[in-house]
Amino acid sequence: MFVIYSRVAIKRFSSLFCVAFLACATSAAPGLIAPGVISTVDDEAGGALTPDGNDFYFAKFAPYTTAPRLSLICVSHRHGARWSEPQAVPFSGQYLDLPPRLSPDGKTLLFGSTRPIPGSDAHGIHLWQVTRTSSGWSAAQPLPPAINAPGVSNLDASVASDGTLYLTTDAGSANDFHISVSHLSSGQYSKPERLPAPVHSGPDNIDVEPFIAPDQSYLLFVSQWTGQDPRNKRPQELIAGGSPYPRGDIYISYHKANGWTPPRHLENGINSFAEEAYPTVTADGKSFIFSSERSSFNIPQPHSITWAELERKWHSILNGRGNIYRVPMSSVTGGSR
Repeated sequence: MFVIYSRVAIKRFSSLFCVAFLACATSAAPGLIAPGVISTVDDEAGGALTPDGNDFYFAKFAPYTTAPRLSLICVSHRHGARWSEPQAVPFSGQYLDLPPRLSPDGKTLLFGSTRPIPGSDAHGIHLWQVTRTSSGWSAAQPLPPAINAPGVSNLDASVASDGTLYLTTDAGSANDFHISVSHLSSGQYSKPERLPAPVHSGPDNIDVEPFIAPDQSYLLFVSQWTGQDPRNKRPQELIAGGSPYPRGDIYISYHKANGWTPPRHLENGINSFAEEAYPTVTADGKSFIFSSERSSFNIPQPHSITWAELERKWHSILNGRGNIYRVPMSSVTGGSR
């Protein structure tokens, strides 16, 4: 999987890459972002494109599965029709740093991290931010105690244009991750409050990784059944046959006068039987970016697989580790709300 909650450990061609593929493609089928450069045989997740389209931020995870895992926030820069070899950003590289999100204006970057908060004995995952300066990014700073309260794990922050913060939090109760909102008033964040049903799906599910539209008109998020009784999962969640192994799917909910609409399961090849994660929309509202662990290892295979074929598939980009995809936003909204 791409993220770590207290329930489970983290999971989730050529270097020539046309800029139009990231920002302007019209095909509805999900396409890999910069195959061989950003999406590789390794484990990548997330995806935040700056408003000018020149910098792409994402996370790359170490290949081992013991916890805590090391993960780096990386950036690739656009140079004409090419994307540069990714590099770790200067404020990452020591801890488990989860995929980042950018504010609508691109001046603030938010991410969850296991790094310790100075002067605090709090453990777990907490929210940090860096701000754009004339020389790059500032040093990372934790969000204030109203957000990073003792005994609470917070991650997956997304901020609206007015500063309202949507985040994943366990509210101090292990294994109980859901989406909360914190309002910004006079420079101060309020205590996060959980979104109600139908976004909140109950104790047999987790609802995580929110992305809020700049005007808060819609919310994208990941939901996953975690209970014992599959009848309590969201009806559209894709679970493979045999012994159920639930993995996250992406949903969208719209904000109306009477609250949030029932979440709609994304179609058009976005969700699969694999893990989908970290939904994000580019600043121009035209492209939807997400992560997926989809691969060519589907059961049953169409024929008996050979050792050579196994090796070829395992060493390909579609080997079941995380990759980053995009589709036009029209594939998400379906042209209506």
